[in-house]
Amino acid sequence: MAESTISGDVGGGIQLTCILEEGAITVNDSAMNSSGTMERGYSLATPLPKGLPVTLYDSTEATYDATMGMPLVRTTANADTKGIGRIVSEPRWVKLPASTGVADTLTKRLAAQYYRVATIELAGGITSIFDVKLVTADAIAIVPGVKTSLTVDASLTAAAGKIVLTDVSGTGVGFIPFHYCAKAAGSTVTILVGVYDLFTVVT
Repeated sequence: MAESTISGDVGGGIQLTCILEEGAITVNDSAMNSSGTMERGYSLATPLPKGLPVTLYDSTEATYDATMGMPLVRTTANADTKGIGRIVSEPRWVKLPASTGVADTLTKRLAAQYYRVATIELAGGITSIFDVKLVTADAIAIVPGVKTSLTVDASLTAAAGKIVLTDVSGTGVGFIPFHYCAKAAGSTVTILVGVYDLFTVVT
């Protein structure tokens, strides 16, 4: 049976603007457009079009500050466990590099905002998204997409009058981190999290 052309895409879920990690950007100063005029052109190592599924990129560079508070996503691959949704808007550039060399690493692209962003329709049963204070207990590094690494710290939450999370090794439930935080003791950082279930609490 042939694939149907009848529309059945009703969408759903929370939508969130994310950074698309599309690899190195090649700048061509003498690209020809469709009318035959020469102009500057850009190509991406792994372009991500509207409609494509994406996964959270678990890079150590995907910190809240480096990504301006946005999650960093990339194309899906074999054995992925962090598939987060699909692209539902046309990707748009934040800034364009003047040459290939200034955007040939992720570090450079994030620092100068040489990347595209798009709206992602989220999967994973996420019902809420917010930025949260994380106070590390030196249990584990917080890696984007790892569901078992965060829990509510009851005493810190009571003192702050809002949710404060801490790291826990393998037993946390309820929160999906969208940003990276290195394993450390007593660090206080901000990360974005998605709520997907009833959450665990430590005292």
